[in-house]
Amino acid sequence: MIARIAPAKLTGTVPAIASKSVAHRAVIAAALANGTTHIICNTVCDDIEATIGCLVALGARFETVADGFIVHPIPKSQEHGILRALAGSVLDCRESGSTLRFMLPVACALGADATFTGSARLAERPLAPLDAELIAAGCELSGIGAFPLATRGRMRPGRFELPGDVSSQYISGLMLACPLLGQPCEIRVTGRIESKPYIAITLQTLAAFGVRVEVEHEIVSDVEATRYFLDGSPYRTPGEFAVEGDWSNAAFWLCAGAMGTHHITVTGLSLAS
Repeated sequence: MIARIAPAKLTGTVPAIASKSVAHRAVIAAALANGTTHIICNTVCDDIEATIGCLVALGARFETVADGFIVHPIPKSQEHGILRALAGSVLDCRESGSTLRFMLPVACALGADATFTGSARLAERPLAPLDAELIAAGCELSGIGAFPLATRGRMRPGRFELPGDVSSQYISGLMLACPLLGQPCEIRVTGRIESKPYIAITLQTLAAFGVRVEVEHEIVSDVEATRYFLDGSPYRTPGEFAVEGDWSNAAFWLCAGAMGTHHITVTGLSLAS
């Protein structure tokens, strides 16, 4: 293919695409909530579709509407009032590391006895020390380091500990799972936390869905630690949740506007993000 580019004034208005990081967390929270949620999300990508596919496999329903999705959560058991994930579900994460690292602890918290699949390269990406924390909490994981990866048993509430120099997705995955356990949990992260803003996104999403998290900082024997306390509050739908625009993608347009001689407007971004 030959692309011909003609000179022109770069100016106008561009809508920011939806933040993938926020969308991952929002669709998971909506699928685990106590009622239907309208997720406003102007774009989707393969990774978000992978997460939605995993949630559908567990029993959630997604309706596509003009501005996003209507999410019907995983049904609750009539006897015990807890979410009733479909046992033996196959969760295809495709090539999405976020999907695997978020959905693995969620499936364990649901006791779904699920089987995870995905691309071969995804299987090569590390899960330690998240997998060790899930096993210590009573789950069985078989096939670690390859696909299929199978889970069995339901994760117990309690205390989880991770170093801060691992992927923040491990920490976020545990945070997304803990509200399903119905009892207080603590996630203690030692050392400096990598990619801390992504944990802030998780905390903001949890707060929007009614999950209370207290954060404390401590230093013990010169070792810094951050402790996240989840009091056992469940997910509660806000009714509607808007996924903010993605700043990293919008940066190209913003820089073009800053360098050029004409205005470029990017809509859908949150200045408080």
